[in-house]
Amino acid sequence: MARKTLHRFKRWFSDGPSVAYAPLYKLGCWLLNLFLYILLTMFFQRLQSGQWLVWSGRSVSSNLIEQVLTPLNIFHYPAYIAVLGLLLALVCAVPILTAQMYNILYALPFVLVALFLGTDRIFALCLLVSCLAVSFEPLRFKSKFVSAVLCLVPELLYWAIFSGPNPQTDPLRWAVMYAPWSLAFLASVMIFGIVLAIGHFVRYRPGVLTPTFGLILAGVVIVFHVWIGMTERDFQAYVFSNRPDRVQERFKQDITALLEEEKAQRLAAESYLNPQGVENLLQLEWQAAFSPAYLQAQTPSAPAGEPTPAQRKARNFLLAKWEAQLHIERFIQKYPHHRRVADSLYYQALLEDLKPDVRALRNEKRLRLYDEIPSENAEPIWRELLRTAADHETAIEARWRIATLAAAALPETPAEPFQFDASLALLQEAKTRCQVLLDQRQEQTRQEAASAGWLLDMSEIFQSPQPTLTRDKLLSLYERIGLLQTLLDKENRQGHVVHERRLAEFVRLDPQQLDYETRLKALTLDAPQPDPLIDNIELAQAMLIAEIDSRRDALTQIVRRYPERDGGIQAMLQLAQVLLEKYNQSDHDSDRHLLRTRGQELLQRVITLRPDSFLAHQAQQLLGRWPGVLEAKTQQTDPEPPENPATP
Repeated sequence: MARKTLHRFKRWFSDGPSVAYAPLYKLGCWLLNLFLYILLTMFFQRLQSGQWLVWSGRSVSSNLIEQVLTPLNIFHYPAYIAVLGLLLALVCAVPILTAQMYNILYALPFVLVALFLGTDRIFALCLLVSCLAVSFEPLRFKSKFVSAVLCLVPELLYWAIFSGPNPQTDPLRWAVMYAPWSLAFLASVMIFGIVLAIGHFVRYRPGVLTPTFGLILAGVVIVFHVWIGMTERDFQAYVFSNRPDRVQERFKQDITALLEEEKAQRLAAESYLNPQGVENLLQLEWQAAFSPAYLQAQTPSAPAGEPTPAQRKARNFLLAKWEAQLHIERFIQKYPHHRRVADSLYYQALLEDLKPDVRALRNEKRLRLYDEIPSENAEPIWRELLRTAADHETAIEARWRIATLAAAALPETPAEPFQFDASLALLQEAKTRCQVLLDQRQEQTRQEAASAGWLLDMSEIFQSPQPTLTRDKLLSLYERIGLLQTLLDKENRQGHVVHERRLAEFVRLDPQQLDYETRLKALTLDAPQPDPLIDNIELAQAMLIAEIDSRRDALTQIVRRYPERDGGIQAMLQLAQVLLEKYNQSDHDSDRHLLRTRGQELLQRVITLRPDSFLAHQAQQLLGRWPGVLEAKTQQTDPEPPENPATP
């Protein structure tokens, strides 16, 4: 009976030509192919998951398009299209050729490897169907090539069904999203043709598959490490995917609906409560949960007691922040001497500086995170970045952060001096490096535009990965450097220790915290006269005014009282922007003409008073973009970066 069953099995699933060779020779070649296939699957898993061995066997396939966008994006790394395509081609072609040249029993171990070390069960099932089909006697056509190509249909259906939604709207980029699987099909057909053509002349010896398989696999590995590299892959997975922007996007939301839902629950439980009182209490709970005192007291271990919804949200933010920092630290420890460590330290320090905007939570009922204010907890990371990568572009940010913390430091004893001079030295170095980097970026952009030619269309599809400090970040950093330099100028430091202490305290202020207004007001009390800082304090108070007309009046008063001081000149810039907003809101030609004339006068005055400062550069930019700098009805267009940001 067993012999009859085996006879029926062989009738439907017959042996291929390679089975006829010597058992030892046949077994050795088969084991070598299986070993290479295991290495292939492990390398593919390393690219996708970051681990060499993943015992997945998932029953539900993931979105395949996500695999070509994360952790490596094919639009940033075009070589990754070739790598993915050839790897997928080998994953599909090798089991099919093994089943065709040997039999289905020899192909089953390859399917099991794809099942337990590969992507998921559905893809492994497709491989099994292909291997069964190609070894099925009725489908063993006279043309082995045609038979092998037809048996790729299950894999094609798998890629088509589980590719997922395509997020691209541009037709060319939409088509490029499917390039890896299109290349995988074409490469599979090529492998079939090469192996079967060589096999035809050598009578399908068992070793005919091994050289082609080994050479293609080695070529793919070499291409990946030359053009991309495993370190870059890990940086994108562990560092760039956990940058502060991602955490900010996750927790940026309007909490009005959450407050209403929680208020309804409390009123349903205790209907005698005052609805307005409950709403006020909830807002205070949210503000307390995201206050610095509560956040600093938290630890990774679970808190005691049942937390409120606001506390749960705050803790989720902390857990996301800690998790992101752990991923970045993992990369730094794994590649301590790589050039990407500087970028990793930059993101790690920004995560340490990441805090909730409590004033926006109170005034706008909106949860928002920010990292613009340096904190003492992040200072060791910034100093480590400056020590290990002083010439890196991210070290410019480190210099500004350290300079800010130094300027805000209060001496422990009266004999110790303030650190304003050391801070100014760091700021000057940061300004020079930032200016050089902006010039280099502009020259690089000009050269790329001049030599684009036929590559212009390709550059619209494929872009190089953005640098850590983009042009917008560099311009923002240049502005922050200039503002702090202006604030620490001799005009605001007249040698009196009380003035210097007040200046340090003013630098320490955080506009996003609830005590900002109170601390600003406290700085105006009992100040020795004349007060060199009063113009900056009044400017900060004026910028807190939400109503545009009231803010315009306050800025106008500052300009009149301090026409040549740094606070008055900055008020001119802010007033010019307010006038531009009014200009875009007005429908009367006479009013628009007056607003335009007044705004241009203010900007020209800034250029005249401070011709060599960054304030003049800001005024020149606003002047050149008039009247569309803040237009809401037309699309904004940014001007080209200046040749020298320090000059108009």
